[in-house]
Amino acid sequence: MTHQNFDEYQIKLLTKVNRMKDTKGKEYSNSESRFANFDRLAAELGLTNIQVAWVYTKKHLDGIASYCRTKKILSEPIEGRIVDAIVYLTLIAGMIEEKKKLDLNSYGVDNKYQVPVEYQPNVIPLKDENVGKHQPFEYDPTKTTK
Repeated sequence: MTHQNFDEYQIKLLTKVNRMKDTKGKEYSNSESRFANFDRLAAELGLTNIQVAWVYTKKHLDGIASYCRTKKILSEPIEGRIVDAIVYLTLIAGMIEEKKKLDLNSYGVDNKYQVPVEYQPNVIPLKDENVGKHQPFEYDPTKTTK
């Protein structure tokens, strides 16, 4: 697949992901809170909403892993599982963002400003080691595929 073909496909796929918020997202939450259904289940099970969302995510990731191993589509098309996994990952990202803001509020930090990691409570800054030639998928525009 060429870079252009992939870019077009990626836009198509992410459009499907974006449409989910307007369909399933509103249907499942039944509330102003986008995470209401996760919050309800978390309270019922004694988990966090992030843990509940991870269970749903993992279900789709397991289906994707099964497809990668067997090349067989079992209960739903593989693209649908990929779209659902991306949706759940974005929900988890949103929950993490919400939690960070709530945690900062408890310390009296104004969320209008980005707080450097070194000043955030309970956060250990990590060095980004995802650079260099050891990365298997780094894009080099000077190289072409045939």
